[in-house]
Amino acid sequence: MEKPWLKFYEPGVPENIEIPEIPLFQLLEDSAKDFPDNTLGVFLGQEKTYKQVLEEVNRLATALNKMGIKQGDVVGLMLGNMPQFITAFFGALRAGAILTLINPLYQAPEVKFQLNDSGAKALIIIDIMHDGYAKIRDETKVQYTIVTTMADAFPGMQVSFKPPEGIKGYHMWGELLESAEPKPPKLKITPKDTPAVLLYTGGTTGVPKGAILTHYNLVANAYQCNSWIPFAERGAGDTTLAVIPFFHSFGLTVCMLNTITLADRLILHPRPDLDQILRDIPRYNVAFFPGVPTIYSSLLQRDDLDQYDLKSM
Repeated sequence: MEKPWLKFYEPGVPENIEIPEIPLFQLLEDSAKDFPDNTLGVFLGQEKTYKQVLEEVNRLATALNKMGIKQGDVVGLMLGNMPQFITAFFGALRAGAILTLINPLYQAPEVKFQLNDSGAKALIIIDIMHDGYAKIRDETKVQYTIVTTMADAFPGMQVSFKPPEGIKGYHMWGELLESAEPKPPKLKITPKDTPAVLLYTGGTTGVPKGAILTHYNLVANAYQCNSWIPFAERGAGDTTLAVIPFFHSFGLTVCMLNTITLADRLILHPRPDLDQILRDIPRYNVAFFPGVPTIYSSLLQRDDLDQYDLKSM
C-alpha cells in the first residue's frame, strides 16, 4: 500500500507507533510515579508537582465515590484552564465516571441542554459561573454540585461563595478534598470499550452532538501527539503554554494530555491575554505554544513583538 502522506512527515516522526491499552488516568499516574517532583502546572505563579496533583486526584475520586458517583455515571466540568480542571478531569475518571466538558461561557439554555443530553449526575463548576447554572439547575438531572473558586488555587485566600440554602447536594471543592483520603475505588476498565469523555460538537449545523471518546481513543491521541514531537524527551520538564481551552478537543489532547504524558510543565492561561502570553514565554522558557491562527496573527501584528525574547519556542 502506498503512503504518499509520509513524505510530509518531519524528520524523526515514526511511520507507526504502538498504543498501550491502558486507562486514560494512567497517563498521569505513570508520570507521577516516574517524575513525582516535576512541576505539572503553573497558574498565576502558583506551582503544583505531579505528586501533589495525583494525591488531589485520588482524594477527589474517593470523595466522588462516597458521594454516590459510580462507574459509568456522567460528571460535567464547567471550568477554564486552571489547576482544578486537571484534578477534576482525572479525579472523575479515577472514580469511574464519564466526563462531559462544558464551555464556561455557555448561556444557561446551552448548559441545560448538555447536562440533560449527557445525563450528567454531577457538575463541577467555577463559582463565577454559578448564577447562570442556578437558573436551570432544577430542570436538570444533576444531583451533586461541586463549586470551586479561585481561592482553591491560592492557599490563604478567602472563599466568598456560599452554597444556596435549603438545596441538597452542594459541596465546596476545598472541603471535599480535605475530608477524603487518597484511596480511590477499584475499577474494571476495558480501554477500547469504556467511554471516558462525551465531547460535544459546536452545533453549527443543528443541536450539538455528544461524541463518545473511549479511554483508548484519548490515550492514542496523546501518544500520537508525542510522536509528532520527536525531539521531546519524557521527563525533561519542557514547558507548554496552555492557552487553548481544555474543554475543546484541541486543548484537551495537544495541550493537556500530550504534556502530562511527557511529564512536562503546563503554564495555565484561563483566557488568551496577549500581554501575559508574551511575558510568560521568556519567563518560563516556553518550548511549545499550541494555538489557532487568530492568536498567532494577533501576536504578529504587535508593534512591540521584537521586544520579547521568544527563542525558546
